Amino acid sequence: MIKEKIDISKISKTLLITIYARAIESQSENSTFKDPKSVEIVNKLDSYISKYNDPFYQRLIKRNLPKSLSQLVVLRNKLFDKYVMDFTKNNPDGVIINIGCGLATRFFRVENGQISWYDLDFPEVIDIKKQFVQETDRYHFLATSVFNYEWIKRIDKNKKILLIGEGVFIFLNGKDVKDLLLKLQSEFPGCEIVFDVNNIHLVTWQKLLYKVFFRHLNKNDLTYSDILDYIWGIRNEYELEKINPGITFIDKRVYADYRKNKNLWYKIKCCFKFYRETQYIVHYKLN
Repeated sequence: MIKEKIDISKISKTLLITIYARAIESQSENSTFKDPKSVEIVNKLDSYISKYNDPFYQRLIKRNLPKSLSQLVVLRNKLFDKYVMDFTKNNPDGVIINIGCGLATRFFRVENGQISWYDLDFPEVIDIKKQFVQETDRYHFLATSVFNYEWIKRIDKNKKILLIGEGVFIFLNGKDVKDLLLKLQSEFPGCEIVFDVNNIHLVTWQKLLYKVFFRHLNKNDLTYSDILDYIWGIRNEYELEKINPGITFIDKRVYADYRKNKNLWYKIKCCFKFYRETQYIVHYKLN
């Protein structure tokens, strides 16, 4: 059972949507994505949020999320998982730092028996996460803002390090992203970092369109609620190399390239780079 002291108001909708999406897809027939830890957590969450007469929570309990949203969440998770597994294949005892972890369960999907893992998020998020998972000698919590750099003292710099930021950097401003990359480069020379980005055009134009033409959207809408919160975007993946020498682009994975069940109209739109690369994952080395 969840402790009664948990404050449901401190759990963001995005945080809940992502873990419920993973659980739903994990239990879907013929799904290639398996996440028993997420299933375990949402089953416990159900008994708590059922006390609240809120349409949003009721949709979660009924597992009523848009199929396209659940599939996109899982696609993003699978791509990040692959980056982690590629890293641990070459660095089996490496260190992984999950920035803005939320209720992520990636450690339990990619665990190889040797890695050291750090889930980093605000104290109120980590307090909630502790209700469901426990720290071990290789799985740790960092209850702090990523910009409070005291957490760096806890990291073993003698090992290879991978940092991941799933659904985090897109909500930061450009200066904060630059400052963070420079700090990580100076503290962890030779580390790798993987995070998702928006094309700057998505941030500017799509945000404007939703404000002007879709003001009637319910604030509880599960498909578009985050779009108005997007802050930062890039023109292309090489843009970040200009921040400082040694920041080197390695590769990217574009969501559109991995989506299944593409209809003809979607395939046509993806012929245009502007549309195809609105959101993708980038991978850098910080030398």
